Amino acid sequence: MNPLKRPKPEETQEDLLRLQEEFIAQGAKPSAILLQKDGGDKLDPKASRAFNFAPVKKDVVRMDAGLPPLAPGEPASIMKKSPKYKEGPSSSQDFVRGQRVTFNVENDEDPEEVMDRHDTHITTVLSKIMEHETSSAPVYFPGGSVKGFPAVPHRNDLTSNIKESENSGGAQPKKKKRSLFAQQFKSSTPSQFGLLEGSRLTQPHRPVASRTEVDVKPPGRPFDNDSSVIVSGSGVDRDNISHTIHEENKAKMSAMSEEEILQEQEKLKSMLDPSLVTFLQKKRKSGTDDSVKSTNREAEQMETEEQVTNKAAEKATDDDAEVPIRVSEEWVHMDEVEPDKLKWMKDMPKPTAENSEGVQARFDFNGRLVAKEADVPVREGLHHHGQQPEVPGYSLEELFTLARSTVLNQRVLALQTLARVIYNSRLDELGGELSEPLLIRLFEAGVLFLLRWSLDDSNEVVVSAAAEGLAALLIQPGDEDTLDRIYCWYHGSSVPPLIPQREEDLDEEGQPIQEKDLSDPQMVDRDVIKALIRMNTLRRFCYILEKVRPPAPTVLNILSVLVRVARHSSQAAHEICKTPGLLEIIIKEFIPISAWKQQEGTHITNVYGYPVVSAIKLLRVLCASGRNRAALLISQFNLRPLLLRYLSEDPTDMSLDVGSAFHVSMEAVRLWHTCIEYGLLTEMYSELYPILVQHLQLFQRLSTLPLPSTTLPADETVHKLQLQRSGVMILLLEGVVQVAGTAILLHQQSMAQDAPPPPSIDWDHVTGLLDPIGLCMRRWLGEMSQSVDVVSPEAIALTASVVNFMTSFYENAAKQPSHNPIVTLNQLEELTQQVILPFLMSPRFKSIMKNARQHSHSDHSKVLAAIPALPDLGCHPDNQNHLHPVVQRDCSLCLLLALLRLAQMIGSTHRGLSTEFFPVVVSQAVTQFLTKFCSSSYGKLEGVRVHFSRFQHLTVFYLIRIFQAASRQCGADHQIIYLYHWSSLLLFTRLQGADYYYAHHIISDVTFDPDFFWKGKACGGISVELSEKLKLTDSTGGRPMDQTSSLIQQAYTAIPEIRRLYLLYFLTDKKKLEMARAEALHLPHLRQSHLLFEMDGPLIPQDWIFLPLLQLFTELQKAEMHGKTVKAIPTEVVHGMTNALQWILIMESWRPGVLANIELAARISRLYCVFLISSDLFMEPTVKLLLGALLRIYTTPKNLGRLRFDVAIPGVSSFYDLFMEVLSQYEAVSFGDDVFANFVLLPLQQRFSPRLKMALWLEKVEILHALHLPIKKCVVPLDAFLAPTETDLGVLQAYLSAIAAGGVIPQRAPLMYLIAVHHICSFVFHRDHKEPDRAALLKAKIARQLKLAQSAPLPKQTWRHHILFYKGPQPSGLLGFEMYGELPEERVDILQELVPT
Repeated sequence: MNPLKRPKPEETQEDLLRLQEEFIAQGAKPSAILLQKDGGDKLDPKASRAFNFAPVKKDVVRMDAGLPPLAPGEPASIMKKSPKYKEGPSSSQDFVRGQRVTFNVENDEDPEEVMDRHDTHITTVLSKIMEHETSSAPVYFPGGSVKGFPAVPHRNDLTSNIKESENSGGAQPKKKKRSLFAQQFKSSTPSQFGLLEGSRLTQPHRPVASRTEVDVKPPGRPFDNDSSVIVSGSGVDRDNISHTIHEENKAKMSAMSEEEILQEQEKLKSMLDPSLVTFLQKKRKSGTDDSVKSTNREAEQMETEEQVTNKAAEKATDDDAEVPIRVSEEWVHMDEVEPDKLKWMKDMPKPTAENSEGVQARFDFNGRLVAKEADVPVREGLHHHGQQPEVPGYSLEELFTLARSTVLNQRVLALQTLARVIYNSRLDELGGELSEPLLIRLFEAGVLFLLRWSLDDSNEVVVSAAAEGLAALLIQPGDEDTLDRIYCWYHGSSVPPLIPQREEDLDEEGQPIQEKDLSDPQMVDRDVIKALIRMNTLRRFCYILEKVRPPAPTVLNILSVLVRVARHSSQAAHEICKTPGLLEIIIKEFIPISAWKQQEGTHITNVYGYPVVSAIKLLRVLCASGRNRAALLISQFNLRPLLLRYLSEDPTDMSLDVGSAFHVSMEAVRLWHTCIEYGLLTEMYSELYPILVQHLQLFQRLSTLPLPSTTLPADETVHKLQLQRSGVMILLLEGVVQVAGTAILLHQQSMAQDAPPPPSIDWDHVTGLLDPIGLCMRRWLGEMSQSVDVVSPEAIALTASVVNFMTSFYENAAKQPSHNPIVTLNQLEELTQQVILPFLMSPRFKSIMKNARQHSHSDHSKVLAAIPALPDLGCHPDNQNHLHPVVQRDCSLCLLLALLRLAQMIGSTHRGLSTEFFPVVVSQAVTQFLTKFCSSSYGKLEGVRVHFSRFQHLTVFYLIRIFQAASRQCGADHQIIYLYHWSSLLLFTRLQGADYYYAHHIISDVTFDPDFFWKGKACGGISVELSEKLKLTDSTGGRPMDQTSSLIQQAYTAIPEIRRLYLLYFLTDKKKLEMARAEALHLPHLRQSHLLFEMDGPLIPQDWIFLPLLQLFTELQKAEMHGKTVKAIPTEVVHGMTNALQWILIMESWRPGVLANIELAARISRLYCVFLISSDLFMEPTVKLLLGALLRIYTTPKNLGRLRFDVAIPGVSSFYDLFMEVLSQYEAVSFGDDVFANFVLLPLQQRFSPRLKMALWLEKVEILHALHLPIKKCVVPLDAFLAPTETDLGVLQAYLSAIAAGGVIPQRAPLMYLIAVHHICSFVFHRDHKEPDRAALLKAKIARQLKLAQSAPLPKQTWRHHILFYKGPQPSGLLGFEMYGELPEERVDILQELVPT
C-alpha cells in the first residue's frame, strides 16, 4: 500500500478529490472520526480512542409499501427519529410489553393530578397531541384471523422474502446494509397491521369536508338525544355497526321519560368507579362547553389548524430542498444532509432601522460607527457576535471580551480595532454621534489597564497592537505637528506642562490624600501619565525595544508615547532619564552615529540602525524640561559629536527619503537650539560656522513667492521643507545672538562665586550675521508687499523668523560696550523708512490685520473632546476647523507679532521714530482688531488649550506699548485712548501664569497711566456729566450731591497712590517674576527650563479691582480666629481702603465695559466686606461718600435689571450666609446709617428669593425697628419692593406678625411698614377662586382681624385700619401711603365672604 501524501498548497480542487478517492479505495483508517451526538446528553462510544467500536448506521425506513402517511392536521414536529436498534441481551427491558399500568387513587384525589404526579412525561405527550375531527371519517375493523392475534412474522419468512426479492431483481446496485427491523418493516404489508389496501388511511391525503357544513344544534337539556356522541376512530367502525347502535340508543332514549333517564344514569354511575366518573364528566364538560361557546369559530379554527399543518409540512419540505450549498456525493462524511445543521450558512436577515435611536454603538474594523440598518456583507466579518448577529459591527463590551480571549487572532483584532476607535474618537471622526463621551467611558471601563496588560504579552503581534492602542489613547494626533510648525515663532519653543488641573482629594479629616495612598484606578482618574509610570511601563518599553526588537510601527508608537510622557512635567522627564537602559538603547539604535544603508521601497519595516525623528525629538523634549537635565544628557551620552554628525550633513546627502532626511535635520537643529537657549554647546558654533555661512548664502536665493503652477508636486514639497528648515536655522542663529549678547555680562560676573561660566562665543562672533539676514528681510518683505498672491504658511513663518532675528540683534547690540548709538540709530532710521513703514502701509499688512481679526477667540466654536486626567492641546492634523484659530495654517499672526515687536523695539531705542508708527496703531484695521479682541472670549477653551492664545496676547501687548509711546507725542482721539486702555485691562485679566512678566509690566506701566484718563476727557467734565445723569443726592441731607465730581477728581489725583496699593497685592513673587523675565527676554544664563508655568487659569481674576477689600477682610478674620481683637483700624489701612474704593469708582464710572463680565451681585458682595471689616470703617466720611456713589451706580435702572443674587459668586459659598452676617453687623454697629440701610435693602426686592426676606422679617425681626430709613432716601425704586404682589404665605405671615406685635410702626420704619401693609392688603382683597386651603385660612384669619377695626374706639390708629383702608403708596405723605375715606364696597363684599356674620 502506497503511503498517502498530504495535500500541497498548489494543488487544485480536482487533485483533492482524486486524493480522496485513493484514500477510500485503500480503505485506510481516518486519523479523525466525525462524531454525531443525539441531543448532547449521550456520550458516543466512538468519542474515546481507547475503544474500537464498529460504525453503527442509522435505520432508514421507507414508506414504499402503502403505509399510512401522516394523519391530517398532525404537526410535523412530533415525528422524531426512532431509537437505534440494539441487539444482544443488553437490550432486554424491565417491563412486559402490553402490561397494564395502574395507579393507586384515593377517594379524595383527582385522577388527573395522580397521573401527572406518577408519570412526568404525560404532560409532554398530551401537549403534542392534536385532536382531529373523526366523526365523518370511515372506520374499518382489522381483518379476521383464525388465531386470537395477528400472525407474528418469523425470521425464516423474512430471509426467504429477501432472497426472493434479490433473485427477482437481477443485478442490483450495492446498497447500504439495513437492520433486521428495517428489512422486516419494508417486507410487511398493511394488512399485517390490521389495515386494508383501499382504506382511507392508506390513500393519499384528501381535504376533508368543511366543518361549517355540519349542523350543530343549540344546547338543550343535558340528557338531550342530540347531545350523544358516536365513538369513532381508526379501525373501530368497519361495517357501520356503531352507527346502527347509535340509532338504536337514540330511539330507546326518546321513548324514555326524563325520570327514567336519570334513574339509568344513576345506575351507571353506581356501577363505575366514582373517580373515573368524575374524570370523564370533567373532560366531557370542558369539551362540551368549549364547543357550545365557540360554535361559530370552530370551523375557522379547524381550517386554521389545517393551514398551519400544511405550512409546517411545506416548511419542512423547503428546509430539505433549500440547502445553502450543494452537497457532493464525493465529500467525505456527507452521506446524509442535515438542513438544520446547515442553517448557519444561510444569509443573515437584513437589519431594520426600527428603534435606531439609542441603540448600542457598534464599530467596524476601521474604528468607525456602523449604522444598525447598514447592509454590510457577511464576508466583512462584522456579524460574528452573539447578541444581535444580524446587526453588523462590534460593541465596546464585545471588543473588551475579545481582547482577553485565548485565541491570538481575536486578541490582536480586538486591540487593533480599539486603537482605531480611540484614534477616530480623538479626531471626532467616528462617523456618528454618541450620547456620552467615548474616551471618558473607556477610561472608566479600564482600557488603560487592558492595554498595559497586553504589553506584557509574550506574543510580538499582541505587543504591537497594545502599543498602537496606547499611542492612540495618550496622544492627540495633531499636537506634535502643530508644535513643530510653530516652533520658529516668537516664544514658539516654550510650551506648558501637560499636567491635569483638578482639586485635591481630601480624606475624612479634610487633609489632602497623598499619591502613594491612591489605588491604581484612583490614580488613573487623577493623572493617567503618573499611573502609567507607576505601572512600570517605562521598564517594559525598554525591554521591548532591547529584547523584542519590534517592527517600525511599534517602535514609532513607543517613542511617541515617551515624548508624551516627557511633556507631562519635569518629574515625568526625570523618570524617563533614570529608567535603566532606556535612553541608551534609543540613542544607540535610533540615533546612530555610524553610516547606514538606504532602504529600498516606501514601506520600511525595520528602523533599527536608522535615524528616527521621534528619537531625536525625545532628546529635545527631555532637554527642554530643565537646564540641569540638558547638561546631564549632553555629558552622559556625548551629544556633541552626535549633533555634529547630523548638522554637518545636508539632507539631500543622507541615505534616507527626502521627507525623513529634512525632518531629521530640522529636529537636530531644534535640539541644538534648545541647548543654546541655556548657553550650552556654544562651542559647536565655531565648528559649524562654515556650514552656517553656506546656509546664509542659500537663504538669499530663497523666495517667499509661490512657485509656478507648472512645478511638480515633489519639487513643491522639497521647497516647503527647505523653507521650514531655513526658518529653524534662523531661529538657531537668533539664539546664538542672545547668548553672545550676555557674554560680556557673564564675563564680568565670572569672578563671583556660583556664577555661571561665560559662553565660548562673544558679540564679535555674531556681528557678521546682520547684513545677510537683513538683506533677506528686505527682500522677502518687499516681495510680499508688492505681490497679491497668497503666501504659503512656510514663507510667512520664515519671514517672521528673520524679523525676530533683527529685533533680538538690535536689542542685544545696545547692551554691548562697543555699541555705537549713532550708527545704530542711522541703521534703524534707514530700516524704518525703507522697509518697515512701506510694508505697514501696504495692502498686505491690511490683509494680515484682517486675517488676525478673523482668527480671534470667538471664532473657535469647534473643540475636540478633552479628558480631564489627560490634557492635550486639542489639535487636529488635517481639519483646520478643529484647531485653535491662532495656529491654523492660514493664520498670519506670527508675522504680525514679529513686525509689532520690531516696531516697539525701534520706538523704544529711537524715540524720534515712535511717532512714525502712530498712524499704523490708530488705523481702522488695527482698531477693528482690538475691538474684536475686547468683545471676544475663550469660549469653550480651557486648561492648556488656552496656550495658543498667548500669541494673540503678545500681539495686543506690543500694540499697547507702541500706542503708549506714540500717544505721548501725538494727540489721540479719546475713543482710541479708551479702546487701548480697555484692551490693556482685559489683557491683564486674560494673561496666564507663563505671562507673569507681561502682567507685571501692564500693571506697573499701563493700567494706572494717567494719560489714559485725562487725554480723552477732562476729569471734571466727566464727573459733572455723571452727576447730572445719575441725579446723585447726598445721603445725609437730601440735597444734590455736589461732592461726586470732587470724589472723582480726588480719585484721579490719587492714581499714583492707588498704583502703589495694588502693586502690594499683585505679582509679589520675586522668584517667579525673575524666571518669567528670563523667559520673556531670552536670557540664557538665567533660564532654567523651556517649560512654562502650569496652566491653572488666568493669572489675575476678573474682579481684581476688589481684591484689596477681600485681602483686608480675610486678614481680619484670621486675626479673630486666633483670638485677637481689632479695636481700631490703622490709618494706613483706612487710607488703602479709600484708595481701593476710589479706583473702583473710576472703573465703574469711566470703564464700565471692563466690569461687564463681573456679576453685579459679586460686586455688591465685595462691598459688603467694607461693612464687615470693622464697626467704624464705613463711617469714615470719604469711605461713606464713596460707598454712596457706588450704591447709586449699582441702582440705576440698567444695573438693577441685571442684578441677581441666585448666581454663583466666586469666593462666596452661600450668599444667604453672607447676608445674615451683614444683618447681624447692621444690628450691632449701624446706628441706622442710611448708606448701610440701602445696602441691606438691595436683596429684599420683591423679585428675589423669599428666603432673603424671611431672613430679615422672621430670623432677624429685631432689626426692623432700626431700619428707620425714610422712603425718600431709599435709592432703590419703591416699585421694586411692592411689585409683584407677595404670594409666599410664610413671608405674609411674617409681615402680619411684625406689624401686629408693634415691631414695625410707620413712625420708626416707614418703608418697612409700607411694604407690609401693601402686601397684606393686596393678598386679602384679591379674589382667587383657585387658591390653596392654607391661603384661604390665612386670608380668613386676617379678615377677622380687620373686622375688629370697624368697632375699635380709635380705628385710625391701628394697623388693621391701615390695611383695611389702604389705597396705594404715597412717598410724600405722612404715612408713606394713601388711604380711602370710606371702605370700598368690593372690600366689604370680600370681608363678608371671608367672615360671614
